[in-house]
Amino acid sequence: MATTSENEMGIEHYATENYQMGESVLYLMSVARNRCLCALDANMTELGLTTAQLGILKLVQDGSDDTAAELCRRYNMDPGSMARMLDKLDEKGLIQRERSSEDRRIVRIALTDAGRALCEQGITAAVKTLNQSVRNFSEEELDTFKNALRRIIANME
Repeated sequence: MATTSENEMGIEHYATENYQMGESVLYLMSVARNRCLCALDANMTELGLTTAQLGILKLVQDGSDDTAAELCRRYNMDPGSMARMLDKLDEKGLIQRERSSEDRRIVRIALTDAGRALCEQGITAAVKTLNQSVRNFSEEELDTFKNALRRIIANME
């Protein structure tokens, strides 16, 4: 019979008496993320971008987030850090800011032509890194892996 803990939380896969950090999902996700970001950062450096800056450019390009507040929510970043990042992108001529005509408190962010071009180069580098990271996965394995990650994300919300 399942315990209350198992019913409420699902199966408990880890126990303190036999916990091995190197085998924990959190540790493995962290190592995988760090290695992927190191590889991507190396490619971004050649473009004069950081991985975080590319993420911002891509969100703006996709049109899903075009204000600093939306970008902060999506990136889980504090407003001060976001403002500094947007300032750097603006200084590089990659974005432009424009006050909303409907609500003057809102500043919309758009990519410049240079920003669009650099974003595309960055996405090419990101795709190369992503493909390298899953090069020996079958389509089915990749789908299973992504679904498992989505479940972890949902479990932690």
